[in-house]
Amino acid sequence: MTKPDSSRVRRRRSGLGATAMATLLWCTGAVSQTPALANALTSGYAKAGRVTIVVPFAPGGATDIIVRLLADEVGKRWGTAVAADNKAGARGGIGTEFVARAAPGGYTLLLGTQTALAVNPSLLKKLGYNVEKDFAPITLLAQTPLVLLASTKSDANNVQELVARIKASPDAVSYVTSDIGTSQHLTPLMMLSQLGASAVHVRLPARSINDWPWSGLLAQAGTPAPAASFLNTEVVAVLNDPEVTKRLAAPGFTPKPMSQEAFARFIQTETAKFAQLIKSNKLVVE
Repeated sequence: MTKPDSSRVRRRRSGLGATAMATLLWCTGAVSQTPALANALTSGYAKAGRVTIVVPFAPGGATDIIVRLLADEVGKRWGTAVAADNKAGARGGIGTEFVARAAPGGYTLLLGTQTALAVNPSLLKKLGYNVEKDFAPITLLAQTPLVLLASTKSDANNVQELVARIKASPDAVSYVTSDIGTSQHLTPLMMLSQLGASAVHVRLPARSINDWPWSGLLAQAGTPAPAASFLNTEVVAVLNDPEVTKRLAAPGFTPKPMSQEAFARFIQTETAKFAQLIKSNKLVVE
């Protein structure tokens, strides 16, 4: 049997393009972020032509601020277009399910929110995706605070006085939210549960809003480990940029980059917390 000429083998190996190299490394399961791997993956994203981050809410809201900033920054790093695609409806479920059904590979990503990832699994009777089985967590992106407001006609001037009023007169205090299962609803409900108190929930339907105290980036389950790791490294680098932090702080966002493993644990903790709250209060949405 004739042995292959070693020089030909070397020439063939050296002829591997960056995209092919990335594919080879993905298949072998290499996960260390070497410069060669990072360059190969960056080149792969550049040659893809378009990366999409699906936003499961209508355009023009709070989610758009962070996703468009993120898209611009990673697009610059990769030399490719990163687009935001709004797919609203079903409490974030339509866009979330769309990404769950997309081909894995890291080119169609999800801006996941508290509602879609941690609340819907316990609140909705029917759900078209399984958070744990259908997604590969990349990183938490940012958190934003909620604000407690009272009418000027109220005799409670601070939280302590409000708590005292609620405890002294059960169900004499009401709180208004846009819908069942929103963060506006679940946050005061959790506070009331911890106080062992109750108040009347008044639902005042409003137009679709971006209701999320936190958001994160996810890919599909089955996305090659090196690709997911690369995405984490790139997005964390963007979120740690002082200029990006400053731009996010203006509308009230606090960047919260973390490892893939930490984000997976975060989602599990949040899901368990809301599952208990939803079950104990017998909440359900058809």
